[in-house]
Amino acid sequence: ARQETIHNALGFRGPETTWEKPAGRFRVVCLGGSSTYGHTPSSNAATWPARLELHLREALPERDVEVLNLGCSGYSTFE
Repeated sequence: ARQETIHNALGFRGPETTWEKPAGRFRVVCLGGSSTYGHTPSSNAATWPARLELHLREALPERDVEVLNLGCSGYSTFE
């Protein structure tokens, strides 16, 4: 299976974003290793941070929700 891994201009896996959080945005930052980055999912949308964003948007349709995947394959609690 072909893996679709897209990184934004900041070097994180996922769609484009900004360092500055827009006013009113509910932002969640996900840190971790391979399980956060998505070592085995075949697409960005299949990672758990992307799925969390989808669930939060469904649960909070009135909010501007953004979940950032800052996972790094191979990292552990040591890093």
